[in-house]
Amino acid sequence: MSEIVNINGNLFPPEKAVISVFDHGLLFGDSVYEVLSTRKGRFYTVREHLERLFNSAKGINLVVPYGFEELEGEIKRTAAAAKNEDTYIRIIITRGVGDLNIDPSSCLKPQLIIFARKAIEYPEEFYSRGIELIVSTVRRNIPEALSPGLKTGNYLNNVLAIAEAVREGAHDGLMLSHDGFISECTTSNFFFVSDGTIKTPSLEVGILQGVTRRNILIVAEENGVPYEEGRYLPEDLALAEEAFVSSTTKNILPVTRISGRPVGDGHPGEITRRMMKLFELKLDELVGL
Repeated sequence: MSEIVNINGNLFPPEKAVISVFDHGLLFGDSVYEVLSTRKGRFYTVREHLERLFNSAKGINLVVPYGFEELEGEIKRTAAAAKNEDTYIRIIITRGVGDLNIDPSSCLKPQLIIFARKAIEYPEEFYSRGIELIVSTVRRNIPEALSPGLKTGNYLNNVLAIAEAVREGAHDGLMLSHDGFISECTTSNFFFVSDGTIKTPSLEVGILQGVTRRNILIVAEENGVPYEEGRYLPEDLALAEEAFVSSTTKNILPVTRISGRPVGDGHPGEITRRMMKLFELKLDELVGL
């Protein structure tokens, strides 16, 4: 097992991977990125992630220096070189090297960076006992300023929220939108269960359209599990019977405490546990197992 970095099509061990200090991705967070995982050595949802990458790039007027198929080939070549069965892959497109000022017009060549390493493994107790969130005082970006629907390298909003959560002894922060509605966690989408129905903030609230989130809703639809998307206030969590978060690296992770209060009986709920099992089956289907 190893870690490999691909910079503009060239493969390096991490200690030899170098980018310019004048890259605007480093200087100003002027970049977009995506995260992929493999399951038992097989890729899944690559197209969905790359579509979102290209959409994010379009949203900040950044040209991806590769075609769709060519970029997919670079991703798979990098993962193969890392030789991990379950692999974490991060794809970054930066604005490139430019002048030491914020004007992007001096950046003539976007840069591609791909990391491939052993997949992240969260503690088993996170899945069996659940994690704790706090309702963060850090609000999610207002969409008219920097859309949360774009996966960019400009991540201080999320960094401040998770730093606050860690200071408070929690695992993550549940962020509110600029107008006070529940949005999402710092690197995952949020769901809660009320009256036997899975509820999750709608895209209109100002959240990332998570690939895992979308597949969870497909699984719910296929298996007759009621769900709805909408606008929810923090007060609605007082009636939550269960809660969970989702992401490419976490899949479905139960939430059993929010801001010091237990969710339901303080244990992963029946619907959450069922969705975890159904989603595992869905992943096997997606990779062709």
